[in-house]
Amino acid sequence: MIEFSRVKKIHFVGVGGSGMSGIAEVLHNMGFIVSGSDIGESETVKRLKAMGVTVYLGHRKDNVADIETLVYSSAVTRENEEVREALRQKIPVIPRAEMLAELMRVKFAIAVAGTHGKTTATSMIATILTCAQKDPTYVVGGKLKIEESGTKGAKLGKSDYLVAEADESDGSFLKLFPTLAVITNIEDDHLDYYKNMENLRKAFIDFGNKVPFYGSVIINCQCEESRKILSHLNKRVLTYSLSRDTYVKAENIKNSVFGVSFDLVIDNKNAGRIALNVGGIHNVSNALAAITASIEIGIDIGTITEGLKRFYLPERRFQVLFYNNDYLIVDDYAHHPTEIRVTIDTLRSGDFKRVIAVFQPHRFTRLEKLMDQFASCFEKVDQLIIAELYGANQEKIEHIDSNVLAEKIKKTGFDKVAYIDTFEGIIDHLLAGIRKGDAVVFLSAGNLTQAAHDFARRMEETANEK
Repeated sequence: MIEFSRVKKIHFVGVGGSGMSGIAEVLHNMGFIVSGSDIGESETVKRLKAMGVTVYLGHRKDNVADIETLVYSSAVTRENEEVREALRQKIPVIPRAEMLAELMRVKFAIAVAGTHGKTTATSMIATILTCAQKDPTYVVGGKLKIEESGTKGAKLGKSDYLVAEADESDGSFLKLFPTLAVITNIEDDHLDYYKNMENLRKAFIDFGNKVPFYGSVIINCQCEESRKILSHLNKRVLTYSLSRDTYVKAENIKNSVFGVSFDLVIDNKNAGRIALNVGGIHNVSNALAAITASIEIGIDIGTITEGLKRFYLPERRFQVLFYNNDYLIVDDYAHHPTEIRVTIDTLRSGDFKRVIAVFQPHRFTRLEKLMDQFASCFEKVDQLIIAELYGANQEKIEHIDSNVLAEKIKKTGFDKVAYIDTFEGIIDHLLAGIRKGDAVVFLSAGNLTQAAHDFARRMEETANEK
């Protein structure tokens, strides 16, 4: 614990969330007395308990009887019972981003923002820094597999480097203090908060301009919306892309389901061949973001190349749950039309006879604003199952639900779509119709991952019986 800190007891409301658990873990490892609460005992909650963190199931005012600071996630409102009790007791109540910002104040901080790819790009940077023996602190929105530190979503390192995701969903990333600000892309998401694209672009401009005079903004110029903000950034800018004339770019890309390679070009000079053990063109873009950040830190190309060879995707990022000569089952966090398309394209780069997708819409507001895009982003799958929408604590919106989406997809002429409202029903449907040569992908930012793991286990049991 920081020796001059008089605050010792910190409580996290929604501690099981991907962003919250990482910060809680780092503070616990710093010596603070950390507690938290959540609505259910997830694997993340179990892991925190095993570390010695007190986690209460359910939100009650008694949970904050003996705390000195309360941290709440973006999924928690100030009407939460614990938040209200802390405010009544005049205990400091701060959002997650503000706590992350406090950690950044004393570190060389690399913050990764963007509509897509920030978990993967953040994880790649952390892996490269670890490979370079920089011993970074990192906070990512998924369990990261790094050889030296096992599988976890956060680590307290001994160096001055900190790498973390910057959550733009509610504007809270503007509270951060990055030395390097990475912008992977900008798309029409979280417009329930920003209202329009102009406000969203303005937020990313402000985020980039928060870096100090000795810092840098690293930005993906393959993205049209990202290019629109370039002239508004008044700090040092480093650009990367897949095909445009940028400082860092990729050429001669060779892509497959389980791996991708490319020639790395830096300042118009060939810097060698990069090979990843993960597939997808989008992961080339994520790698370029990580490479550009690593170059700016001063890491040599040989170490960067080796770090990317060691990189494995975090859990729920094209996570292979079961694979043999007959079937592939993947769990993926894709919940935006663009993410869904690139995941399906990655699967289509393989030689599977059919691609079957199971999609769980995430948040009523996202489905409402992107309904037409969702209805047209599954054209490359052979079969589609729509699961019950995961509301993420949002209030229902009339006439916006999974069945409405399924019917809208049918109107596009795609008739191999079914709406199934239970996980048991989804699994039974898949088991009854799966064929040799099929790839099944579960697409969700919600709890559909439970069904993905259950289905994979059933398939593995069946395979072992033969």
